[in-house]
This record gives sequence, structure tokens and C-alpha cells, in this order.
Amino acid sequence: MTGTTHASTTLRSAPLRALIAIAVLSMAGCGGGGESPAAAGGAARPISATPGESVQVPGSSQQVETRIGETTVYAVAMPTAAIPTEVAAEHGIERRPDLVMLRVSGRRGDVGNLVSVPLKVQATSTDLRGRQQTLELKEVLANGLVDYVGTVDADIPDTLRFDIRVTTPEGATEAMQLIREVSPGTGPAS
Repeated sequence: MTGTTHASTTLRSAPLRALIAIAVLSMAGCGGGGESPAAAGGAARPISATPGESVQVPGSSQQVETRIGETTVYAVAMPTAAIPTEVAAEHGIERRPDLVMLRVSGRRGDVGNLVSVPLKVQATSTDLRGRQQTLELKEVLANGLVDYVGTVDADIPDTLRFDIRVTTPEGATEAMQLIREVSPGTGPAS
């Protein structure tokens, strides 16, 4: 079963949204305190998608989550200019408003006791003109947890659709979809 979630945001006129996005990413196991991405979005605990269903994470307009057996998979996309400098350096990515990062994370356990799940991840992005790019995802260790991170160039303004295929160590496979608007005004974070 494949779930589809449309997650979009426009940061054009809302510096506050950019700051919230930075805080969510920083706390989402990408330079934060090791909380789950859903917990970092303000939820008391990770939300639970039913197996095979992708759902939008509350408090985050650019993140989706799905369950594959006992594994919760999170996918988040955002312009790299909105990522704190130290997080970008940790992941080895350049900060630019026209460069979008996709991060996919597999986790098991409860908040405060999460462990990484090794995944096989394939992802493509398609823009509004139909141009498709295959992302090269690399395994990145941050705060003791493994994430799969890749970047894709975007024309501004644009809308990118990320098609993600995830396979767990048990061989279960699931497709996820994330749609991300990229708008002018997404400036560098401090």
C-alpha cells in the first residue's frame, strides 16, 4: 500500500516560519538533542502512521512519516539555506536557497530511546517542468543516529515532488511521496 501526502509551505513572507523550520530540523536528530523528528515538531510523542500509510507530521509542513512493520520512517525536505551552519557542515552540504536537502531516517523505539534502523533508500525529485533528478543519498551519522541525506538543485520558485522508496533490513519495501515548494526569500539561517 502506498501513501501519498502533500506537504508544502511558502516561506516568502514569513521569517517566523523559517525560524520554526530551522528549530524543527535542529531538534529532529539533525543537530538537536536526539528526539524523534515528530517529537521535535511539538508532539509529546511520535505520531503513529498505520503500516503503509504516509502522514504529515503535525507542526511540520515539509515532513512526512510512514510505518513499515516496527520501523518508523521520516522524510523531510527543505532549502539548505534554512539549515543552521553547524548542521550543514555536519552533513557536508552547501547552504543555498536553490539547493534542497532530502533527509530520510528510520527509527525504532520510544522517544528518548530511539535507535537507527539501517535502510536502503532510493529517491527522485520531479519539478513542475517534469525534469526528474535522481538523488545520491549518503549515510550521515548525527547525534548517534543514522540519516540518509541528499540534495537536489531547484529553480526558484518551483515545486518539487520527491518519490522515495525505502527498504528495511527485513526486506519490507514502501513508497513515500513528499511535495515541497521552494520560494524566494528563503535566506540563510544564522
